[in-house]
Amino acid sequence: EHMKTKLRITAGVAFELAGLALGGVMLLQVDEANPFWVNFILTILGFASLWYFPHSLSHFAVGRILGVKFRYFYIAESGLTHLDNPLLKKLGSMMPVVGVKIDRRGFEDISPERRALMFLSGTLASLSLPFIAAYTSLRAGENLLALFFTLALIGNTVFTLYYSTKVG
Repeated sequence: EHMKTKLRITAGVAFELAGLALGGVMLLQVDEANPFWVNFILTILGFASLWYFPHSLSHFAVGRILGVKFRYFYIAESGLTHLDNPLLKKLGSMMPVVGVKIDRRGFEDISPERRALMFLSGTLASLSLPFIAAYTSLRAGENLLALFFTLALIGNTVFTLYYSTKVG
């Protein structure tokens, strides 16, 4: 197991919420009065935040609702480092991920359907929330940006469907 930086549950939730808030603030600044490059940077930051930060927070929130207990949040090396692809392995080593550690005691008492929903929630959040960035671009009249971010989301979905089974 790779080295992890552990965060208390409250610190992990706060970190994830702060990242989501930052993304929201960036996207609220996107406006048709801005130059294209300003909207591009704001949308990239908003997109990245809405892609990166909701994953573990969704696992945690849905899991708690469904009766799953957690021990802590953590920051660790990406699972991409386990792939045979040298480019993805390098990218994964440069991009830490936030995770949440399940308390395995009592986890077997949670129904398989509830466990599946908890695991699925992170992926669904990371794949769906960034659409707000594409919508924000469209709302600001940045059709090219909206197209770019929509294509990025489609690519991310295909990538996730293919690689998530390999790196979990």
